[in-house]
Amino acid sequence: MNAALRSLLSKRRGAGIAFQTIDNFESGKSSKNDDRGIILVSVALFEQLLEDAILIRCLKSFEKGALRDSLFSGNPEAGGAVSSLAGKIILGHALRLYGPQAKEDFDRLRRIRNVAAHSKARLTFNSPAIKDAVASFNLLSGGKFEGPRTKTAKGKFLTTCGVSMIFLSVIKTRMRRMRTYRPRLGPKNAFFYD
Repeated sequence: MNAALRSLLSKRRGAGIAFQTIDNFESGKSSKNDDRGIILVSVALFEQLLEDAILIRCLKSFEKGALRDSLFSGNPEAGGAVSSLAGKIILGHALRLYGPQAKEDFDRLRRIRNVAAHSKARLTFNSPAIKDAVASFNLLSGGKFEGPRTKTAKGKFLTTCGVSMIFLSVIKTRMRRMRTYRPRLGPKNAFFYD
């Protein structure tokens, strides 16, 4: 991979831009018919916030540059010990950033993203396999986020991705302030920490 393409992989977007991107998809400011793009962009933004939460948890401060590259870069020269989303999800769970139900949902987001990235078939949120995967998100069980937005597969996907991103942003903010992070266990947080 040439240096210019590699540098694009290391560009980061702020959390505000991440949430604005999802809002644009929901409000129709982006192409409503590009379900594949919605999946790819949403999960890429989720992955960035997961990286940040892992780094802050491990380092107790936000580090940029060489250390981030040695952990997360897909560039073989930089290391990239945890360059796959699957590895990041496992590491986040091992660090107790979230519980097993959240890990299952994050893995489901990853699998949906992989299908969107590699499938040659026409792909929409109405595709049976995507609909089934989205319908089984743990976060949406029990009507916790029931509303007009969660009536469609696209809405369920964006709700799960968005709430997960908010959760990771909160972790990041708390860890920066406290320098340590201990998840509060209990029924209100059961999805993320059971």
